[in-house]
Amino acid sequence: MRMEILQEEISNDFHAIRDDLQPAKIVVHTIKDMFSSERNGIVDESVGIAVDTIIRKVFFRKSNFLIKTVVSYLVKNYTRNFVTNKPELILDWAHSLLDRLKSKHHHNGHGEYSDRSTISTDFDD
Repeated sequence: MRMEILQEEISNDFHAIRDDLQPAKIVVHTIKDMFSSERNGIVDESVGIAVDTIIRKVFFRKSNFLIKTVVSYLVKNYTRNFVTNKPELILDWAHSLLDRLKSKHHHNGHGEYSDRSTISTDFDD
């Protein structure tokens, strides 16, 4: 009986320690994602090129070579891993973005796009 109680307490302590270390695991996993990348074809390469270009040419265009290279490398790897590991989040985001863009367009009520600038055009010669 005493042994079962001790095993239960050890198990509870182990679960409590594991829960306490969860934020540290997240940080370690994020840092690992920044320094390593799983390469899975053309999508990863496209994301890598796009992120590299944006980081180097837009955000850090006036920074020195070392800063550009290090930041670009870290962000590129993190983004590649994010795209590889969570494609459903990206697809959901893209779907919601397209829905918002669709709802902003003016429709004529029949499902066809109506360009108001040409409606009143007079074709008399």
